[in-house]
Amino acid sequence: MPKQTNNCAERVHVVRSTRDSEAPLFARHAGRQRESAIMMRKILSMIRLAAASTQPSAAAAPSITSDSSAIYPYVVPSEYLEFGPENDPLKREIGHRLYVVLVQDHDGLVRNIRTQDLEVLKLSRESANRIADENLSRLIQTQMVKSTVFPKGPQNRPFAVFGGHWAAASSIVWSGLYDALSEALKSSELLLCIPHREALIAFAKGDASYVKEMKALIRKSESDGRKPLSMELFKLTKDGISPFDEDG
Repeated sequence: MPKQTNNCAERVHVVRSTRDSEAPLFARHAGRQRESAIMMRKILSMIRLAAASTQPSAAAAPSITSDSSAIYPYVVPSEYLEFGPENDPLKREIGHRLYVVLVQDHDGLVRNIRTQDLEVLKLSRESANRIADENLSRLIQTQMVKSTVFPKGPQNRPFAVFGGHWAAASSIVWSGLYDALSEALKSSELLLCIPHREALIAFAKGDASYVKEMKALIRKSESDGRKPLSMELFKLTKDGISPFDEDG
């Protein structure tokens, strides 16, 4: 049984180094973009099947309760907010027409948290965001949101994938993401992509040719995911995320 760890960077290392059935597969496909794409697609397909019971249903969500242990940040496209209040202080734009909102999970059904719901939760806006981040951290550290490092992808460089849960893409706003990924990928310059809600792909910033290869790999592997978000890239620093300008 893998040793329990206190942060995602260590846990990513555990996933990479202790799963005998996975590590050799990654090594065999080192440095080959086509085979890396096939392998990433297979791994993520298995993750999605295993996580089917965690998907939010399209059925009407229940009412907000006082259970703060079930609130999470959730990344959505701008179209998702068309019928909501224009100046909702609980939503935050992160770039590429994507926003972060708060939701409450009811055993696979999620409900948007509105400003008036904070009274039911007995939370301020600041405390609600803090608790949502702590709850997301728990999902990542317990591998409910699975994190895996592919040691050798395009140009023989590592990249990481978060998946297996409807909140996987929302890991992009996790406060511990930079520390975890900078350690796991051995780089202080990181790029992220969240093609759909069940995937986050992270890699060290390289030259234009490497970025192009990684984007091609992501498109080939993840263009058919449910609930699409964006194929554009974000830059991750210790100060947080921002849209990445490939021409800049």
